[in-house]
Amino acid sequence: VAYITMLREPFERLVSGYDDHYHDCGKRCHGQDLLYYGKQIQGIYLKFLLGSAKMREMHYNASKLVPLAVSRLEQFTFVGILEEWDLSVCLCHALFGYRRGMPINAEFTAIRSSSKHNAITIQVRSKQLRQDAIERARKNYHSMALADRDIYNAAFQLFNRRLNQYHNRS
Repeated sequence: VAYITMLREPFERLVSGYDDHYHDCGKRCHGQDLLYYGKQIQGIYLKFLLGSAKMREMHYNASKLVPLAVSRLEQFTFVGILEEWDLSVCLCHALFGYRRGMPINAEFTAIRSSSKHNAITIQVRSKQLRQDAIERARKNYHSMALADRDIYNAAFQLFNRRLNQYHNRS
């Protein structure tokens, strides 16, 4: 069994999830502001890596659970970084040997686009966010989501180590 994942910078993930109809939060976040949504999804990388059995413990000891989450992340065969999409795609191909390591052009384009109506709605909401809430949310979210930031930073380092290891082998 090979586990693979792509991680996104936590604040960018927050904005994207909010724009995507409160992804990972659902109805309880409908109509709420970005910061409320951020409070609901903080620790999401811990939840992904440790599972629901650790969720109660996470609320009290999030920083103590980061090393366990990072150790699980290190067991993944592939860890990509969304902000390094092109390199992530190439590394994934190199590691798994798909198409002799050569990606296809479609993998470097946005292939998961919304319908025209949803895209317009999201664009409008994003502009409103950036005008009146995004800076306040950014300042507050970074202090709320320390565990997610630590996990993301560890993932970024792991990605770069593996990228260098593969590059040095070829």
